[in-house]
Amino acid sequence: GLRVCWMASCLHPLKPLARKEVLLLLLTLCLGFLYVFSVVGPSDMIWYQLNWRAARSQEIITAWSRESQLMARAGFSLGFDYLFMPVYSVCSTIAVLLAGDRLLAHLPSWPMGQASPKFFSGVAWLQCWAVIFDAVENLFQVFMLFKLRAEQPWPFLTAACAYSKWLCLCLGVAVGFGGLAAPWVCGPGKKSAQSQPKGR
Repeated sequence: GLRVCWMASCLHPLKPLARKEVLLLLLTLCLGFLYVFSVVGPSDMIWYQLNWRAARSQEIITAWSRESQLMARAGFSLGFDYLFMPVYSVCSTIAVLLAGDRLLAHLPSWPMGQASPKFFSGVAWLQCWAVIFDAVENLFQVFMLFKLRAEQPWPFLTAACAYSKWLCLCLGVAVGFGGLAAPWVCGPGKKSAQSQPKGR
């Protein structure tokens, strides 16, 4: 009841923003950013961040350096990504916090019970770590681009940050949007059943 709501609001500072209209706005912004990346970013940008082998990273950098336009597009994508970071992080955070509220309201007897505010708050905080990993990853990538050389440990550190980022982000997306969809998948909860009029 009131105690659970108070606990949830204290566990994450973005809790007051956890509303459907905020989530829809952030989702729209995320789609806009992704469209820009798909148009501007080089096609092998994703492999540049996920690859941990120096030889493969050097191949990508060499291919970009042969065309100044590709190098400029790669640099723009890395810089533009810093604007995208807070958007996707807050979006996944809001989804996770909304999912926690929705599961508590519609499925009060679900296995995690009263521990759910802490669980969802913990997953929400991981989205902040996703941004930290992403920012550090981009710094390593920019460093290699300016040097035009991919030497260890930079490709390995870049890949480590990239995989850590995707782990945090994918967990947030799965918990957030999976939790929002759970009431529809599992059927009406206790609250919905009580709200129906009783037969005489």
